[in-house]
Amino acid sequence: LQRYRMKGLVLWVKDMFRAGLPRAFEDTVDAAIMNGELEEAVERSNVRKEQKRIGDAYLDHTFNTKLKSQSQYSKWEEELDSVLSLIVGVQGVTLIYTQRVDETPSYDPNLTYEEAIIQAVDLQGPKFAIDAKTVHNIILKNIHEDSDAYTYLKPLLNQQDGRRDRLALRERYSSDASMQVIINAAKNILEHLRYKNE
Repeated sequence: LQRYRMKGLVLWVKDMFRAGLPRAFEDTVDAAIMNGELEEAVERSNVRKEQKRIGDAYLDHTFNTKLKSQSQYSKWEEELDSVLSLIVGVQGVTLIYTQRVDETPSYDPNLTYEEAIIQAVDLQGPKFAIDAKTVHNIILKNIHEDSDAYTYLKPLLNQQDGRRDRLALRERYSSDASMQVIINAAKNILEHLRYKNE
């Protein structure tokens, strides 16, 4: 029992460090609450190990939709998010954290730990750099080399940062201006459609 509590405490401290939270229980926390927290830390660790085992199989995963043009971006983006939500990075958090919108880390205690930690992990440092490089490799593997997407990312290749890659692609394919281009092209097609009595 003592060894189990010690393991739980070590795992709890790692979780708090990962979240950027204080690594000490408040004076008002009683033994039952503390034991519950330690139990949850052990359970999170077990789940993380299993998810890491499953997620590692997706590191070389080829998407159903390789990004070639703007028309494929939405489907490709969904698949990327799905894959990144399965792979546990070196920070012990799924790689989807590298893609969050807000750069400033912030832990929200009103969310589940798994949701809150995605928002709380720091987006800098050597561990983030490793995770960002992993995401970069996943993105490159799933973009056609002869596509405008690859051409658009080419200046960023040396940085090997999947977060920057995704932001650049999002700017390229999801901005208001690029959406307007799609709308205008669709309107043009509709205007030039002619009914043939066949």
